[in-house]
Amino acid sequence: EPVCAGSAGSPGICVACTPEDDALCTGTTPVCENNTCVACTSNAQCDSQVCLDAESGGSGACAPATSVYFVATGGNDSGNCQDSAAPCETLDHVIGVVDVPVAYIHASGRLEGPVALFADNSSDYVVIGATRDQTATVFVPTRNDESTVELSNGVNVTFRHVTISGEGSVAQDTIQLNNSNVDLVLIRSTVRNASLRGIFSSNGGTVTVSG
Repeated sequence: EPVCAGSAGSPGICVACTPEDDALCTGTTPVCENNTCVACTSNAQCDSQVCLDAESGGSGACAPATSVYFVATGGNDSGNCQDSAAPCETLDHVIGVVDVPVAYIHASGRLEGPVALFADNSSDYVVIGATRDQTATVFVPTRNDESTVELSNGVNVTFRHVTISGEGSVAQDTIQLNNSNVDLVLIRSTVRNASLRGIFSSNGGTVTVSG
């Protein structure tokens, strides 16, 4: 039911929501703005800290908290990576603990680690930078003989608002697609500092770039 927006001693009006009562703001309109339920436009508007904003191809809904994982500079590769106050340290570790059909990985800072190998096709992965500034979330390999990211076994992986760097690698592709049935989507993201090729597929695969 609508809520009443008013104050003591003055008549109220029926509105969809108020800052104090936004229970009706769900689904693709999870945010209360000017007494109206609207789509989210930033991660900060969502309790789960992941907004599937329409500008980046999403529905405007907030991702369910049970499907959100966190990785950040200074994190620790322990636990299930689902506590924003205790993020994990490397993307590869997060991939290893994912156990949901669609995983939203909230990433922040300069993230150095071993090759992030996406190989479990029982999940789809969406890696989302903490802000719209794609330079604020950068993935960097810690070994000079590895790619930064690899996709295998028919996985579907999307990167949004991040930078994937080949910084420090020697004669390596920054992103490598290992099978013909993998699907990589880059939305408002940058691939840079490749020592060999930015994106390379040894056997087909699909790459979609937007924004």
